[in-house]
Amino acid sequence: MKKIIPSLIFVLLIGAAGYLAYKQFLMTPEVFVPYESQKLQNRPKNLDATNRGVAEKHMAGIQKVIAEFKPETPKNDQINYYFALSTDQQMLGLWLEAKKSLEKALALKYDAHIIHAYATLLYDLWAGADALIYVDMAIDGAPD
Repeated sequence: MKKIIPSLIFVLLIGAAGYLAYKQFLMTPEVFVPYESQKLQNRPKNLDATNRGVAEKHMAGIQKVIAEFKPETPKNDQINYYFALSTDQQMLGLWLEAKKSLEKALALKYDAHIIHAYATLLYDLWAGADALIYVDMAIDGAPD
């Protein structure tokens, strides 16, 4: 029994150190690690035919602008269009596509507001516990 206790303490300390290192890596404001899970699925929103058509038309316009991005297109403009696209995608029930759009925005620039939108999207996809990591990132990266 005396040999087991020191070994158990050592294993617990190593595990705690690994967890803290992992959490610190995820919580670094400049680092964004996308959430991946096979359990995420698209689900429809309740839009009537008129509103669905409006959202589809708006989304098509945004997709056209994104397709025409040039290297000199300002990052903030790109981020704004990806965010707007994700909003339309969510309205149309295209949650996984919306997730990818927010990830593209975050690949351009780490932004606490976009991280918050990403966390909210994960929560809406029934990944609430996992979304809390991104909520923490949004809080840590938000201006005081």
